[in-house]
Amino acid sequence: MAGLQEGRKRDGVNNKGIAFYNNLINELIANGAQTSALTLNYENAKYIFLISICVPYDTGAGIKPYVTLFHWDLPQSLEDEYNGFLSPNVVEDFRDYADLCFEKFGDRVKHWITLNEPWTFSFYGYGLGTLAPGRGGSSNYKLSALKEFMPSSRYIDPQAFMQKRTVTTTFGDLGKKLSGKECKDDNSGNPGTEPYTVTHNQLLAHAEAVKLYRDKYQIKQNGKIGITLVSRWFIPRTHSTSDRNAAERAIDFTYMDPLTVGRYPHIMRSIVKERLPKFTEEQAHMLKGSFDFIGLNYYTTNYAAHAPNADNRNPHIVTDRMVKYSTELNGVPIGDEATIIYPFYMLIFSTMLQGGSSWLYVYPKGFMDLLLYIKTKYKNPCIYVTENGLDEKTDATLPLWESLSDHKRVCYHHHHLCFLKKATREYDINVKGYFTWSLLDNFEWASGVSVRFGNIYVDYDDKCKRYRKLSAEWFKLHLLNEDSDSESSCPEEPDSDSSDSDSQEAKLESGPKMTIT
Repeated sequence: MAGLQEGRKRDGVNNKGIAFYNNLINELIANGAQTSALTLNYENAKYIFLISICVPYDTGAGIKPYVTLFHWDLPQSLEDEYNGFLSPNVVEDFRDYADLCFEKFGDRVKHWITLNEPWTFSFYGYGLGTLAPGRGGSSNYKLSALKEFMPSSRYIDPQAFMQKRTVTTTFGDLGKKLSGKECKDDNSGNPGTEPYTVTHNQLLAHAEAVKLYRDKYQIKQNGKIGITLVSRWFIPRTHSTSDRNAAERAIDFTYMDPLTVGRYPHIMRSIVKERLPKFTEEQAHMLKGSFDFIGLNYYTTNYAAHAPNADNRNPHIVTDRMVKYSTELNGVPIGDEATIIYPFYMLIFSTMLQGGSSWLYVYPKGFMDLLLYIKTKYKNPCIYVTENGLDEKTDATLPLWESLSDHKRVCYHHHHLCFLKKATREYDINVKGYFTWSLLDNFEWASGVSVRFGNIYVDYDDKCKRYRKLSAEWFKLHLLNEDSDSESSCPEEPDSDSSDSDSQEAKLESGPKMTIT
């Protein structure tokens, strides 16, 4: 959905991205990595020989692929034939696609991820229409929902696609764009029902793929299979019961309950009612426990406040939760300022910790709080942190050496890994692995290449040459010294939680403060 021109998608192929796999294994080895994350898709599954080259056998350096089957790239043919994930037909097709992948690559892939962030796909693709396939109702409807969802936030303009500078605008200005040529008011979709239909079919597709793998392949291939969910930690904006209930509603939507108990959360069923599809008894049984591990994508923390739904005549997935999210309290951004201390580099300075994207405020303690909640709520499942990282805005005016000096990213990983270590050592959280997002700068959906998440700099204008950033060097040293206690003390951060509880256990018992979607 990046690169819009008069309402039409411009050039659906990112030619510069084709160079991604060149020298990938050498990059991983050079940076001391032992795992890599790859994404397959329906269209590419037919190119078995090419993909076989990209999915490595044991290289002797310990590189192990963790493969995602679906990361929002549905074949256009299935969208044209039966509207993709809006149709139950997609469940059988996804199972057949997964079957092919298990058969062809299961000898070397021991960790499979069925879906990446199914909430993001359904919410932004069918609720707001800012990701493919761009459904979600009229432009005025989208604008009103956006104002409720994040009234003061900014977003990356789709015209940032392959541009040198970052183009941002407020959601108020976005409404004007949605009403103009760039996004015609075609009344496509129903944001009060379609996201839930897509959610339902994604869950069933996941469950069918897991059942197939366990029945046909798991014993002989000795692998594991799971699903990746995106998550934020939520702090009630005030002490009020209504804000605490808002945080509870935030957590109760959508995926973990079906995966663990085979049904949607009670609060979700009571609000969405007949708009929410129902699982049959057989489907519920198939869903319950349909994972060997949970992939967890964590970046940031938000405040949550109660937001009454004033228009029940036009239900929308955005307003169904009746939660308003914010990134500041009394004018102070969450995780506003922190002192960065790098023991190895002997650097000490203070800075505002925020990513290049407006939504990414840095709050490392929320990472541990999230993990503790999952342990308590869902009986300490096996977790792989599949994404965690910080982006920076692309700035073509900076010299290369300055672009490589990503001190904020080093700080981000240092603090988050510190809290992760504390969570695993002191609270016995069952985390088995950690992936940064990402190894390389890459194409970031609607943001294009206007932001950079990579530990390695990619020069898109010079044959995608790569240069290691400071964070890559730091992370390699961290991996070599992962058993050291030199970084065991976590940064002190103000407790922004409005709870009066004195202990972590009391905080967990006082009510949910996060969302797993």
